[in-house]
Amino acid sequence: MPNRGGFTIIELLVVIGISVILAAAATPLYGSLQISAQLNDNTALIIQSLRTARELSVAGYNFSPHGVYFDNNVGGRSGYTLYQGNSYATRLTGFDKETIFDEALITSSTNLNRIGADIDINFSRGTGVPSNTGTLRLIHSVNEGRAISINSIGKIEEE
Repeated sequence: MPNRGGFTIIELLVVIGISVILAAAATPLYGSLQISAQLNDNTALIIQSLRTARELSVAGYNFSPHGVYFDNNVGGRSGYTLYQGNSYATRLTGFDKETIFDEALITSSTNLNRIGADIDINFSRGTGVPSNTGTLRLIHSVNEGRAISINSIGKIEEE
């Protein structure tokens, strides 16, 4: 009988079995990396918005203080607003820059002053001193999170 160059059914099944095992092992790893990347991106955007509000206040842009308001919608999607004014309640809405989080993200804090479930951080015009100091947490629905600190002189950094 002539020797034909091909793969046997056993060899193909072994290769398919190994591929399935590797794919199954990589799936949770990929999900974890995706959550981590989502948290890193949103944390960087929040820090950028807080620093922008502070710098606009220090520069006296439009002769007004600026701030960031974190809106934690309990039933809907959470997000934050970069605003111009003495507080979120008295802001000039024409200058608002809103950002909505992905559904799995919320903000939290144990030591920042709250307005209900929401957090308002306003920076004084000219000095950039924040109205609210402490640690802001960005939390993913799988309980992974990042912390951002705002100190009494307005320094903003990831912990």
